[in-house]
Amino acid sequence: MAGPVSDPHLNITDFDGRLLLPESDPLVEKCRSALRAREERSSLLPPLRIDPLLPLPLADAALPTPAVRFVFFIMASRSYAHETINRNVHALQRKGALNEPGTNESNLFLIHVDAKMKPEDRATLLANVRERPDIYYMRNPRHVMWAGFSMVSSLFDAMASLVSRKLVFEMFINLSDADLTLRTDGELRQFFGRYPGRSIMSIVPRNRDPRRYKLHESFRRFCWTECEGGTGWVVATSDGHQLDAHTVLGKKKCCWSRSAPIVYTRYRVKCPTANLPEVFHGSQWASLHWSLVHQLVRHPTAQGVLGAMEHTLLPDEAMLQTAAVNSPLRKTLIAQHMRFIEWPQLHGDANKYWASLGPQFHGGPMVLNETLTVHKAFLTSAMFARKFDPTIYADVLPIWDTWMLSKLATDGPGPRQPETGSASYHNDPRLEANIPTATAHESDALAVDARGLGQPGVRYSRSSSIELGAFIGFGLLKTTEHAHSLAAHAHGDEDGDGDGGEGHGHAHEAAPSVVGAFVLVWVFGLVGAGTLFACVTAARAVECSPFVLARLVGILHPKSANDAKKV
Repeated sequence: MAGPVSDPHLNITDFDGRLLLPESDPLVEKCRSALRAREERSSLLPPLRIDPLLPLPLADAALPTPAVRFVFFIMASRSYAHETINRNVHALQRKGALNEPGTNESNLFLIHVDAKMKPEDRATLLANVRERPDIYYMRNPRHVMWAGFSMVSSLFDAMASLVSRKLVFEMFINLSDADLTLRTDGELRQFFGRYPGRSIMSIVPRNRDPRRYKLHESFRRFCWTECEGGTGWVVATSDGHQLDAHTVLGKKKCCWSRSAPIVYTRYRVKCPTANLPEVFHGSQWASLHWSLVHQLVRHPTAQGVLGAMEHTLLPDEAMLQTAAVNSPLRKTLIAQHMRFIEWPQLHGDANKYWASLGPQFHGGPMVLNETLTVHKAFLTSAMFARKFDPTIYADVLPIWDTWMLSKLATDGPGPRQPETGSASYHNDPRLEANIPTATAHESDALAVDARGLGQPGVRYSRSSSIELGAFIGFGLLKTTEHAHSLAAHAHGDEDGDGDGGEGHGHAHEAAPSVVGAFVLVWVFGLVGAGTLFACVTAARAVECSPFVLARLVGILHPKSANDAKKV
């Protein structure tokens, strides 16, 4: 298609108002194609790429349903991705997990290899991060743009895939290949065990950063569409108003910060940004409890936020916060960062620092050198740290290796390193500070419409109902486990494995105890199962059952899962 198109609204202009022609600028057709695709789509929900997540050897070995403990979603795009990913996998996998399938206690690492990653870098990553049963590469990756919705959609691809796969997990934690963990698996389990059901994400109040809130609000007056292949943005309005760089950015310039080129059109875009509830901002890096993951993927309010954020700039700074606060799970949030990030503004002229590293670092955090790593990152109560770049400071990785090796030996904090989150919980034991107040969506019924997400609709309960069901199930299994031990002891089975052991006991004298023990099992089983069923049914929490069964049968009573596997 050469020259101006028959529909003048599909014409593309640059930051200076000049008409761009496809024969001289390939960005034109890539932007037009993205606009056509949006026009042809009837759903307001952006399409997600549901990955089958098959095979997952460790997860599928768990009984009675596929399960892991933590899911780490790692975005890889840099040449050194293999360096950081290998280190994180080594430190964050549960000790012995690869040799103990079926325990429900392993961790899963989902790796998203950015479509823009250079072929040679991708080959290096695949060659060095070798095939393991706890690593899975997403099959349909996206070209992720800085400040673009593709940053959000790749995250939701992973979460929706987990929900569709019906994988049981406790926490979903996102990382990049510029991150290194400051904690071992054992430290993370200890922290989340102290705060069960909680999700971690930074939420910056408006009064602490009014400039950022106003910036986002000004950008949301327009409809931003990512051009094909992450080549740029085309900005429009829903009413076909002609735009230019001065109107959108405040000055005539091609880009905003380190963004891709921004162009403009009169084409009308379906852009439901006006339907957003109250918007909140923070960081894209978060640790999400499974209940919040399901909420984000399937709840209509969260889906509405997702659809509205599709056509905004920097949606990764607001998507999770806005959907989570405007939900019944607001009170489960830990509104903190728990990631160590050093900003150049703390050390003088940020622009001068960014210029010393290159335009690709503009607007971002400092790259951690030895001093910042050893004397700051290692001494915080954070979980993870960024930004690492061995192409700039190669000496940091060996320093981290030595430090982490000593931590793995004890599975605890390093020298002078505080416990996870301790900087906050000493003054705020329940970690409830800074949680925003309730919004109009606090009491939304959790009826779920998953149309457009590639899976049937399911209704979910409030997290408190699910936790109540889990608590009842916990007591049931513990009581059943105790009764099982009584029966085993009555038969002289000291280790409770059912084989009688070396001492056969006194079967005739023990008979009444055996009968009583099994009566206890059945009575508590029927009552507990009925109570749990009533709880789940009342809450309409369809997915609660596999979670409770997997966690309680597989974790609290791992032997039952292993015995079932043998059968």
